[in-house]
Amino acid sequence: MKIKVRHLPYEKVLALPPAKHKKPKRPNLFFRSLVRLLSQIDLWQTSFSFTKDKDCDKDGPYLILMNHSSFIDLK
Repeated sequence: MKIKVRHLPYEKVLALPPAKHKKPKRPNLFFRSLVRLLSQIDLWQTSFSFTKDKDCDKDGPYLILMNHSSFIDLK
């Protein structure tokens, strides 16, 4: 796949209209469920545990940071 490149002066680049914001597409329900199931199996096999911080009482998306370089390290 070739990437098209245009060389423009700085003034013309500033005059270009801003790009429209697009909402990201949600993954298919089947694939979301499959990834969730496979992830739970791996986490269960490695005896993964976590502690919830007091500041994160509400339900919502969480970011889990691990000190591993990849998910293969869990195995």
